[in-house]
Amino acid sequence: AAMTIFRGALRQVPPSMLRSPAAVEAVMKPVANFVGWPSMVLPTGVSVLPDRISDLPGEWLLPPGYPLKVPREADRLLLWAHGGGFAFCSPGTHRLFLAK
Repeated sequence: AAMTIFRGALRQVPPSMLRSPAAVEAVMKPVANFVGWPSMVLPTGVSVLPDRISDLPGEWLLPPGYPLKVPREADRLLLWAHGGGFAFCSPGTHRLFLAK
């Protein structure tokens, strides 16, 4: 339902704004994060911790019961690198997908 609303809102945006990196950063990305899948709709107990590797931002999605700290060592780890959608979307739009 949220994505249907988001897509409807996108149809109202002038195409020139969708091609503007400044507009995407200032307006569209925050809207995508809020309307897409914010942390509040994650499965119960899943935590999101921001982190950086050098100058690259990222997030850890931690399962229920995992200590609330950035895992530096783990028995099992899934690394997921998002494609070019981050030019418009962000980790916030994909958290629910990853959490499941």
